[in-house]
Amino acid sequence: MGPPAIAPLISALKGYGFGSDSVRETAIRLVKIGRPAVDALIVALKDKHPDVRSGAAYALGEIRDPRAVGSLIIALKDKDNNVRKEVADALAKIGRPAVESLIAIMKDTDLYDSAWAA
Repeated sequence: MGPPAIAPLISALKGYGFGSDSVRETAIRLVKIGRPAVDALIVALKDKHPDVRSGAAYALGEIRDPRAVGSLIIALKDKDNNVRKEVADALAKIGRPAVESLIAIMKDTDLYDSAWAA
């Protein structure tokens, strides 16, 4: 596997139904590719399906590339709780470049989001 597998894996990520374990498995394969997959995963953060967005956030957190911080910060406002949880986890894994954003979420009035940010 490597960069040639990114496009087919992103397509596979989008092809699974809601709640599918295959979304997570595909995201893990993208993690193994690493930094070359970051741009495609950032695009997947905007997919119409929350499972795809969640899988992309998970993979970005595991890759820990600071280039994803800006897009993950935008994704913190996702309407889906599970996506926001994965985004907060991803930002925490990336670390220092994301600290200010996580602190801002902790001040949010939504207790669910604040708890995940903490």
